[in-house]
Amino acid sequence: GKQLIEKVSETIESLPPECRKIFKLSREEGLSHSEIADRLAISPRTVENQVSKALKAVRKAAALCLILNL
Repeated sequence: GKQLIEKVSETIESLPPECRKIFKLSREEGLSHSEIADRLAISPRTVENQVSKALKAVRKAAALCLILNL
């Protein structure tokens, strides 16, 4: 439990700055892709791509952590 949370947090912090910012706006602040796009003056498609990239990294880190701790 605790190791998984730490690994996910580390992974989020290691994302490129813009990707991390977009991911946090999406997941921590609950903003929609269009709201994030408006706030950061980028396209909703860019937001979607960055959130997808971040989720892929988080899932990979979580899966690795779970596999190694079995």
